Order: sequence, then structure tokens, then C-alpha cells
Amino acid sequence: MVRPAGWIAGATAIRGRPVAPDRLPKIILGWPVTPSVLYGQPVRIERHWWNGNRSSRGRRDVYIRTDGQRWEVQAQTGGDAGRSKVHPCPSRASAEILAEAWMGGRPEWRELAP
Repeated sequence: MVRPAGWIAGATAIRGRPVAPDRLPKIILGWPVTPSVLYGQPVRIERHWWNGNRSSRGRRDVYIRTDGQRWEVQAQTGGDAGRSKVHPCPSRASAEILAEAWMGGRPEWRELAP
């Protein structure tokens, strides 16, 4: 399966409300709905960290993303096919605090270009 640029597994919300993946509309406001489109607007990945582990079981990623108004942090385990949790945040500062907490201050985390 070819995934669009910026694809993020586990994004299942529209306008901040949870939506089952099979119930997501195919197009919102002219944009094809992919997990990188939330709230009817394209979402930017502002920051991305990786724990340096290449195995599917050990890989961990943390993303901070925004649509320009809303902020959220996604913690993902197991790569694209793994599980993830998404937390909405009121500001960029709170998103960065949450991301740092999820990484636990461990030195192996690396920031990647978003």
C-alpha cells in the first residue's frame, strides 16, 4: 500500500470527535481524507522523534502536529502497523511538555525532520 506524504497511523478524529476508521468520509471540503487530514484541514507535523529502534516491536515515535489552530501529540508503537494514542493539547507549549513526558527523558530519542 502506497501512503501519502505525512501519513500518520491511528488518526481517527474529525473536528476533535472520535470517528471509527470505517466511518470516515472519503472527502472533506475537497480534500481526500487520509489520516493526515483532521478537522477538514491539512495537518502539519511540527516535530517528530524516534527512539532509534528499527524493529517493529521496539520502534516508538512521538509526533506533535497541528492544523494551525488545534494541537495534538501522537505516541506510536510498532511503526505504521502498530498502535498509537493521540492527545489533544490546548497549545504548542503543552504539546511539547506532553511529548517530552512520553519520551521519558531517555537519551536514545532523536528528533527527525518532520
